[in-house]
Amino acid sequence: MKRFLLVCFLVSTFLHAQERLGEWKALTSILNVRDVICTEEAIYAATGGGIFQIKDEQYSTYTTIDGLNGVDLSCLTLDHQSNLWIGGDAPFGFLQVYDLKNNSSIASFDFGLTSIIDIQINGMLAWALFQDGIDVGFMKFIFDGQWEYRDSYSNYPEGSGKINCFTISDSIVFLGMENGLYAASINDNMKDPNNWTKKLIDFNEEITSIQSNENRIIFTTNTSIYEYNLSNDILNEIDFTYELTNARNLNVTPQGYWFSDNENLYLKSNDIDLLIDDRFEITSISHQSGQFIAGLTSGILFINENVGVYTASRLVPNSPATGSFSAITILEDGRLVGGSGHGISIFNGVGWRNILEIKTTGSMAIQTDYDFNFFIGDTVEYDFGEYIADLEQGPDGLVYCAIRGSRVFSSNPPRWSGGVIVLDVDDPTNISVIDTTF
Repeated sequence: MKRFLLVCFLVSTFLHAQERLGEWKALTSILNVRDVICTEEAIYAATGGGIFQIKDEQYSTYTTIDGLNGVDLSCLTLDHQSNLWIGGDAPFGFLQVYDLKNNSSIASFDFGLTSIIDIQINGMLAWALFQDGIDVGFMKFIFDGQWEYRDSYSNYPEGSGKINCFTISDSIVFLGMENGLYAASINDNMKDPNNWTKKLIDFNEEITSIQSNENRIIFTTNTSIYEYNLSNDILNEIDFTYELTNARNLNVTPQGYWFSDNENLYLKSNDIDLLIDDRFEITSISHQSGQFIAGLTSGILFINENVGVYTASRLVPNSPATGSFSAITILEDGRLVGGSGHGISIFNGVGWRNILEIKTTGSMAIQTDYDFNFFIGDTVEYDFGEYIADLEQGPDGLVYCAIRGSRVFSSNPPRWSGGVIVLDVDDPTNISVIDTTF
């Protein structure tokens, strides 16, 4: 049985925590959600601009101002004391334990790693999958009054390939590898490659995500989903309606198996193959009390179930289009303007507005009413080149953008550009180009 649903934007039930001009804190882009978890009290997302929190229909952001070691984050989870474990994305792969009640750092581990890929807590043990240059391994931490580092493991049998994912079942660590499923007991010397065994001898496919559930190991490859029964060592491929090309982000729930395939979100259960498609790539999946939440490369997707019918809504929070500005300036009225290859972002103390280049033909849109609780993006048929090298406000009040890597005209979609793009931040239709012709 298939059921489809309509994806729509959330109505204005969320209130944005605002900053005042002259009282700026850290201004980051929280659009790109890399990981998301939810509790009874709140939702937490690791983003490219810090921790994004939704609580009591209000949202806020934790950044370095609040004690985080960095804001470019990859993953997060909660430990037995409800403290947040945070992993840094490349190139700063730090680990941090953060007290959400007191907004303070409890512990920090910096081993000079490239990135932290995943964190899992198993009682008084914490495990972190990491990348160190081109090598991938995992670390163990133990709680003995406080969290302490114990060891790291990065030696595996020849031919196993690199680690993509892992899960812990009782005292066994299962690794989803490039060339199959491997396991070792945590009581053995996991530094010795000989203590890792290949659980499925004739199975050599790359495992992309994995989760343990009672006496079963469920995992995805790029094109399939499998269930491995630990009691009888039987592997079953799960029949599925849809064709898959990049399956990952597996999350096992009482309703069935949720997983993603690029912009598609799937639920596989005994009586349903459910497809939810979105405009943005799905990066993570979480659930709590019947609500399912997916992190996106631009925002968060909420899925609610009512008597077997699923409905979805998307939150794209108010944010600049990117946190990587190549130029900034302060206007005479105190507003901040940041520029990048996407366009410009304007912060007025209440929230962000973005004036961006179009990405697809016919997508130009200029809004007249702005709701600063959500993402605001006007689009124009102009190309901001590789990046904006400089921003200046002219005596006429307009903003002059010096374009690096400009093309006078490009097609698909059609966009005009030049050495300098001149625009009115309050009226995006008032835009012009200066090029070498003049």
